[in-house]
Amino acid sequence: MCMKVMKNISLILNKSINIILLSIVVFPTVFFCKTTLDIFILPKDMLFQVLVTMAMFLWLVKVISDKKPSFAGSKMNVPILVFFAINILSCLWSTNPDLTLNAVNKLTFFVMLYFLIINFFKDKKQLITAIDLLILIAAVEAGYGILQQFGFDPLFPLKFSGKKTIIGTLGYHNYLSEYMVPILPVAVARLFSNDGKRKKLFISIACIIMTICIVFTGTRSVWVALLISIPFFLVVTSIKNGNVLENYKKQIIIFSIILLGIIAFLTFVPLGKNSPEVIERIKSTFEFRRGTTRNRPVIWQTGIRMAKERPLLGWGTDTFKYHYLDYLSQVMKNKEPLAYIVEEAEYVHNEYLQVLIDTGIIGLIMFVGIFVAYFREGFRIIASVREKNAVMLIIGLMSAILGVLIDSLFSFTFHIIPVNIAIWFVLGLSSSIGIMMSDASNYE
Repeated sequence: MCMKVMKNISLILNKSINIILLSIVVFPTVFFCKTTLDIFILPKDMLFQVLVTMAMFLWLVKVISDKKPSFAGSKMNVPILVFFAINILSCLWSTNPDLTLNAVNKLTFFVMLYFLIINFFKDKKQLITAIDLLILIAAVEAGYGILQQFGFDPLFPLKFSGKKTIIGTLGYHNYLSEYMVPILPVAVARLFSNDGKRKKLFISIACIIMTICIVFTGTRSVWVALLISIPFFLVVTSIKNGNVLENYKKQIIIFSIILLGIIAFLTFVPLGKNSPEVIERIKSTFEFRRGTTRNRPVIWQTGIRMAKERPLLGWGTDTFKYHYLDYLSQVMKNKEPLAYIVEEAEYVHNEYLQVLIDTGIIGLIMFVGIFVAYFREGFRIIASVREKNAVMLIIGLMSAILGVLIDSLFSFTFHIIPVNIAIWFVLGLSSSIGIMMSDASNYE
């Protein structure tokens, strides 16, 4: 009798944790609060931390109640924990321990999220539900962003929108498009699954909506990331399962024509309150006398100068903003005055340089090591698994992470709460597939 009660409690805890994890996909992304000083970042961060704390508490209860608790093992566990430990230790040599402690606290919740995912998403149904929910939320955000582009925005007046009106509920147009980088390639992969026609129609519409939104935002780093990650998916898929692409050849051609037609239409026909001006955005990428292409290199030079002074251990997590103006003045000392200089920069707009500044070469090695382990494990799964849906999905997830890594060359992708939630979900779900493949019956 006692064993039956304990088993029921364990099942209830498992279900509760799974519900909370799925709610993390939805609510922190869409949540905002107009009564706080920062109506987007602070509320999202707070809600995310509350939900993760609830899930961790229930997991602790489960561990205590289970006589033989088990923990999922993954090739990524060690590099993630070592990188996390380095960030914690950076508090000891940080030039601003308060900033570092706050940043480490935020990182803690994402690490906990990862371990929650790999321990509680243990079958195909849970995995697919989480992925489809990510796609749905991305499509809803993109759809609302498109409506904002055409002047329909009941939630936010123009004063909240930054440079453009297309912000979804994320607060900034770049954040909105970057949110789709770890999701769109996975959505493309889901198009090649064995799902029914209704599910494929939903995913097709979601892909089109996300693409239109990305064009409207004009975020060039996202364009570059997706122009590399989507072909990566197609190439790796054709190498592993060439017959799959052959079977979908007609659909791929039709879908590509529709997508390219929409992009071309949006490119050359001014629409909505703000024209996308795609051609101008492409041209400006190579013109270093205007926009972010003018000031971004100055920020990078400032970061490089900081990294050179403390190459081994760095300055402490999240201390770039604390020293930015001091080193900016050194960079600009022998330069011509520029009309537009970023006088305040929280991040260096390059995640690899950011990690180097924060935790030095040691931290950068471990950060890169996480993704080396990720891709090694991913290619191992691709080579060893015959289940086509699983292979397509893991290739899609790998393509998503590749897109994130490319986007991170030009942005602070891992410091945007909704984007980072999506990234850690992709990392966790990828590890879950690897764990499932050790018991193939879980993915049937």
